[in-house]
Amino acid sequence: MFVFNIRKRGVSNSTIFQPLHLLYLNCIATDLLDLDPLVSKPSTQLINSPPKVVKSWFFVPCTIIKRDGSVLVGCSELTGRYWNGGANIRNSVEELQKELINGTKLGIQLITGTADGCFIDTDKVLLCEDSGAVGIWSYVDNSWSQWEEVKLGEHDDVVMAVDSLQNGKLYVTVGLDANIKVWDVEEFLCVQDYRAAHSLGISGVSVKPNSTKNFITCSYDRLVCLWDYDKDVPVLDVAKSDSGVRCVQWLDENWLVFGDDSGVLSSVDLRQPGNSVPLLTFPNSVHRVTIQNG
Repeated sequence: MFVFNIRKRGVSNSTIFQPLHLLYLNCIATDLLDLDPLVSKPSTQLINSPPKVVKSWFFVPCTIIKRDGSVLVGCSELTGRYWNGGANIRNSVEELQKELINGTKLGIQLITGTADGCFIDTDKVLLCEDSGAVGIWSYVDNSWSQWEEVKLGEHDDVVMAVDSLQNGKLYVTVGLDANIKVWDVEEFLCVQDYRAAHSLGISGVSVKPNSTKNFITCSYDRLVCLWDYDKDVPVLDVAKSDSGVRCVQWLDENWLVFGDDSGVLSSVDLRQPGNSVPLLTFPNSVHRVTIQNG
């Protein structure tokens, strides 16, 4: 399993946060790649070597950092015979690292694992749960250690990914039930439901930059598809991989990158669908791609 940070040219290495990956019985490598999406065949260059991996009883599929430095880390945890999960929300990476070293318990305790999450605002987070629920958590009494929860449980399988269509209001989630759902977090309602959007489970979603209607999804059916909020079928099949696609992210309004089960990281231009360009190949699945701009 491989997790990547990708940056555009012109961003200094010092501005890139190398996420802390905790794992159980897995080895996660983190590399920083330099992509130039404006050329016909994007070039890649390995910028630095992978950081040291920290061993733990946790597997961390979710690391989110806000512009103000706040950090959301979600995880799945093996306790006895069962997988549980949770999340920590702290004001900075340094604060989180100190608490992990000191063995501080998770701020949010879940009875299932969590595959993804995001900040809604300064006092709310949304977590995708393995039970199919979408949990909205907020702190009370001005304390990050106390939480109240609202659960929206309409996915029929693991919720794999989430992204924001309209910050603070509309969020799109995808799951292994092959469904896509759009949530109004102010009204706690599912306002759009795309049933059987793919033929197999959906593993990733990414909202198009500067758009509140278009988003991309990827699935174990090997397809990467473009969607419009107002249409119940894909607008465009952007790419088809040789194996199930695990993750997808936009580089800009035309270029995107995706990683698959065979360990291939590829890019594709929305204006030339079907013509994906392999960038790198690794010995295991590419699990997550994160784009960080300067």
